[in-house]
Amino acid sequence: MEVCLLSLPMAQSRKQALLIFAIGCTVAGLGWSAIYAYTGYRLAAYLPAIFSLTLGLALIAYRWLGWIRPLLFAQLFMILIIPTLLQWSLGGFSASGVVILWALLSPVGALVLTHWKQALAWLLALFVALGLSLALDPMLAQRMGERAATGGVQQFFFGMNFLGVSAVVFAALMFYNASLAGEQKVRESLLELLDRGAEQLGRSMQDLASGNLKPEIVSAEFQNQSSLSRIFQSLDDATALMRNQFLSIDRSSDELEAALKEISGTIQDLLFALQSETAQIQQTEAALDNLRKENKAITASLQEGSRALTENVSAAGEARQTLTSTLSRWKTLSESIGRSSEEIRGLQDRADSIARILDIIHEVAERTSLLSLNASIEAARAGDSGRGFAVVAQQIGSLALSAQDSAARIEAEVQEIIGSIHRTYQEFQQHREAMNQGLQSSAAAESIIKDFMERYRNLLRLYRRMEKRSHSQQEAIGLLDGDAQQILDGMKTLVAFHGALGECNRRLEDSVQAIRESLDRFRL
Repeated sequence: MEVCLLSLPMAQSRKQALLIFAIGCTVAGLGWSAIYAYTGYRLAAYLPAIFSLTLGLALIAYRWLGWIRPLLFAQLFMILIIPTLLQWSLGGFSASGVVILWALLSPVGALVLTHWKQALAWLLALFVALGLSLALDPMLAQRMGERAATGGVQQFFFGMNFLGVSAVVFAALMFYNASLAGEQKVRESLLELLDRGAEQLGRSMQDLASGNLKPEIVSAEFQNQSSLSRIFQSLDDATALMRNQFLSIDRSSDELEAALKEISGTIQDLLFALQSETAQIQQTEAALDNLRKENKAITASLQEGSRALTENVSAAGEARQTLTSTLSRWKTLSESIGRSSEEIRGLQDRADSIARILDIIHEVAERTSLLSLNASIEAARAGDSGRGFAVVAQQIGSLALSAQDSAARIEAEVQEIIGSIHRTYQEFQQHREAMNQGLQSSAAAESIIKDFMERYRNLLRLYRRMEKRSHSQQEAIGLLDGDAQQILDGMKTLVAFHGALGECNRRLEDSVQAIRESLDRFRL
């Protein structure tokens, strides 16, 4: 990366040289403008005036804004372009007195004030301007013709240009040599100062190596040298910091030693507590093992009881189903008996109707017999004329007697049937009442069996809940057993860690002793 010397520590003198050169060129440009105007080249007089105006604006920008790079660029650019344009406006090399010589100050100024790479770029730009001027010189001379400067004016221009450029180049070289000499002097003084500083630093390092942390490195001859003073002061600060740190370490080692003793006692107490807790956990684990065995026995008993209750509930269910079927049949039979009773009652009513009909028939037979007797009497009275009627009356009387006998026999049989029907109806009623009582007793038995089954089911659910709780308790006991085993393993790990902690404590005590021995080597 290209570096402008104006940004380096020795740039102050170069800035001053640039400002002086810029102010001088600004004034010189005004002088050149006046000379060209006086000699009659008014068009050429504008170019130095533009040069002075541009540099004046760049100086104002530097004064108020601190822009040093625009001032440098304007100086180098304008001093390259303006002489080239002046030479072209005056008619070429001869007519202008080789005014392009002033453009040589552009690469020379860049070499003095910036980096050689930038100076090389400005030199190439000068070569381009010279090449163009050589190529255009015949055309420019022909174009100016009689207006071109001749004789004494050309000699004046050439002498002024040559002397001016030579003087400026000589001044630049003098400044450059003076800068180099000053830099060489500063470099030699710095080397000498560095040698003395290195010697002082070596002595201080030897003191530090011997364990002396009290000496101060900075001496009076280095206090005015900002860079070395900062370095040595930093070393002094580092030494003081080391001394303070060692003192702090010394105090901390005492505190650490006391803390280690306290930790050692705590470790012993912890070991005793761990051993006691381990014994208690082992007892707890044995108790959990016994509890697990008892819980297994209880679980087995509950399972057996649950199976027995399940069988009883099944048997009760079958009995209830059988009783329900029997009750259903009894209800059907009771209903059938009820219907038969109604039918028997209907038969009794019909038998009563038949008896009433027989009474009517008996009454009709009696009346018919009475009529037959009356007819026989009347036929006897009639004599022979009523003899046929008497036969009929006799037949009717016989039929009436026969009807009375038949009605009497039928009535006797009907009465016997009515008695049988009545007895049968009574028996059916007794059977129905017995059936109803049996149904009521069976319903009560069914309710008892139902209640019994419900209680058995509740008891079975209770057994199953107890069985589940027993399983849960068994799992909880297993978890507790696992936790107890983990705690026991943790206790064993803590005991092992206690041993390692004791070993670390002993190592720390050895380290503290080593630190104290190391600190004794230093003079604090």
